[in-house]
Amino acid sequence: MNFKSKNLILIIGNGFDLAHKFKTSYNDFANHIIEKKLATTIIDSNNSNYKGSLITKGFVRELHFNMVFNQHGSVMQQIHYYKNNKDLSGVSDTLKKFSYEIKHIITNDFLGKLFDNHYDNWFDIENAYFNELISIEEKTVRTKPKEEEIKKLNENLIEVKDLLFEYLKTINTLPNRFVNSYFKSTLFNSLDNIYVINFNYTITLENYIESNESIKINYIHGDIESENIIFGYGNDQHPKYKRIKNSGIDEYLRFFKTFEYLSNGKYSEIYEKALEKFDDYDVSIIGHSLGQTDKTLLKEIINNSKCKRIHLHKRADLSGDLVNLKESFNKQIFSISRIIDNEKDLRVKVLNFKDSNYFP
Repeated sequence: MNFKSKNLILIIGNGFDLAHKFKTSYNDFANHIIEKKLATTIIDSNNSNYKGSLITKGFVRELHFNMVFNQHGSVMQQIHYYKNNKDLSGVSDTLKKFSYEIKHIITNDFLGKLFDNHYDNWFDIENAYFNELISIEEKTVRTKPKEEEIKKLNENLIEVKDLLFEYLKTINTLPNRFVNSYFKSTLFNSLDNIYVINFNYTITLENYIESNESIKINYIHGDIESENIIFGYGNDQHPKYKRIKNSGIDEYLRFFKTFEYLSNGKYSEIYEKALEKFDDYDVSIIGHSLGQTDKTLLKEIINNSKCKRIHLHKRADLSGDLVNLKESFNKQIFSISRIIDNEKDLRVKVLNFKDSNYFP
């Protein structure tokens, strides 16, 4: 693994679960809401207008799939597309009612914006939340006070968080023999101490970590067995953050991870059991997008002078496609370049493409 240190901080993100083919992406979560909440409510209701029609759960899923991947735009644009391109003759009135009911079933305004394609990707829920905060702060014409708008947005976010938590509990996280082999034969075989910072809520990692004093796991945002999970925005270096912080409105800050971390000892434990304890360390990153929502914490780990080397991973599923393999790896480098303060550190600390390992 080309380690420079005998101590490792392992950062795990949702890509780790996705590599197992678990349906833990926000798009999977969105489809769950479509199938279990919206479609069931619309189709199976005693008052439904859709029994015996062409509006089925499969249709709803297909409608949503195209919408979130920006193929045909918002709900109403989708309706127009289907009316003109699918064999749906005679159901135009049903389609109009369907669109109307979607908008009335989703009473959560924030969730409605996500479904109606206001943001590029479902996986960016936390960034979308921050953008909503900023739009409230920047709004010049308003019909109600800022505090009221922010409180409503935060209530919406709590509802989305609860739905996500409920959904993740339904996922059966079985082990994978290739991942198990990778951990035992490649990643863990030459180290004295391993400190895992797991950003996932699932406990997939438990399948591979035996009871061992040299390995510690920190579910930094909580897990599915917790009473509460941390879900919000984590870049307090954003230039617009200071503006909303200095506004004096506490509700703006309720779901910033900086403040949520103070609700338990998980954040301080990273310092006590890794950053301050280790004389030096390597960092290995598996499945974390290295995006803005966790930037503050990642900066403290990666920019530390004790950090000697950073290991990214090549995707084994792209091993036969060199162009896309390099593009995938480069995206990780571009993302981490926004976290590392010093360009020289970027060149020296990050292990190059050629010498980096594949993750199964």
